[in-house]
Amino acid sequence: MIIAAILVISLLLGVVFLLDSGQEMSTVEISVNGEMCAQLDLNEDAVYTVSENGHNNVIEISGGKVRMRSADCSDEICVGQGWIDSQGETIVCLPNRVTVTLKNTDTQIDAVAQ
Repeated sequence: MIIAAILVISLLLGVVFLLDSGQEMSTVEISVNGEMCAQLDLNEDAVYTVSENGHNNVIEISGGKVRMRSADCSDEICVGQGWIDSQGETIVCLPNRVTVTLKNTDTQIDAVAQ
């Protein structure tokens, strides 16, 4: 009985942790040449175009994930990276100097940062 109770409690805590961690990430920061040009809500589907120095990058947000839909750089490694959905993940288009980063809007300090 004790083992069963511990398993049930562990499962419930795991579900709460997974649901809570998904709500913390809510901002997509887009930067060009190291300067932030847009901050978008990860929970709102959108398509954002960055046009800078004659180059174009199209960023898509859908279903709580973000990707570089298209880029006019020669290698398109950023497009090939696909969707990202975890805090701290970044997509970088080096030729066009565009970065897309998922940020946490929660300002609390976690145990690792202390």
